[in-house]
Amino acid sequence: MDLPLTFHLTSIQLRLINYCRLYLRIITVADITLAIGTHITLLASQGLQDSSCPSTLQWLILPCPHQIAWTQWNILLQFLSHQSKLLKPGGISLQIMTHMTAHITPLQQLIAW
Repeated sequence: MDLPLTFHLTSIQLRLINYCRLYLRIITVADITLAIGTHITLLASQGLQDSSCPSTLQWLILPCPHQIAWTQWNILLQFLSHQSKLLKPGGISLQIMTHMTAHITPLQQLIAW
């Protein structure tokens, strides 16, 4: 998702958010919103994987992110929404996380910061 880059987050914050995104198996903002695209899902806001929509992609199996990473994830969700309601419903739901997908960092580098 290129969207987090517009919030002027540090590279460390982006890596932590990306780690949470990989753990949750999220490709687009639509993956963390209700079907009508107006609200962030409860699972995404709680940092829980959504097993109701299995992916055909081969995802990395990652350990659950540390609380520090979840704090950064919640900061991102606050940029996107207010009380889980998207600030721009539908308008951001199709932005693909292309930039962040390219930055899959080994776990040791994520922890070593």
